[in-house]
Amino acid sequence: MTGNKEDSDKETPFNEKESQLRVKAIENSIPSFVINSDHEIVVWNKAMEKVSALSKDEMIGTGDPWKAFYPEKRDVLADIVVESGNPHEVYEHVEKSDAVPNGYSARGEVTLKGEKAHILFTAAPLHDSKGEIIGAVENIQDITEIEEMEEKAAKAWRMMRGV
Repeated sequence: MTGNKEDSDKETPFNEKESQLRVKAIENSIPSFVINSDHEIVVWNKAMEKVSALSKDEMIGTGDPWKAFYPEKRDVLADIVVESGNPHEVYEHVEKSDAVPNGYSARGEVTLKGEKAHILFTAAPLHDSKGEIIGAVENIQDITEIEEMEEKAAKAWRMMRGV
């Protein structure tokens, strides 16, 4: 590489394409969805389809992200973020996200594909160029195995202490 403009122009398309592929891989590996300010789903990625067993065709355009987790209609964390509401009214275990500005993380027990699961939800607002909230993105992480290990460790500790 000589460092001249011609060389950097040759590299740009590859770098842009590589960046797009990386973003696509991340987008589809983390179960995520996006709602707009009207609470309609505008993105339901492949990983979300996999964990929820609900296709993007079923979900996009609806206001029903709750169907992936709950038997009855209720707000999900993204709904609360869009309204700048108080997530403590809906979630018992919730905290402001250290990693995401104006975002929240919450833990909850839900049903995924008919099975009980412990989920870590993270949601953050999406803003337009004026700073107005235009939607929210929500990521989920199945932490069932972690919760089960923590419970086993706590049980073993109680047994050791004779409690």
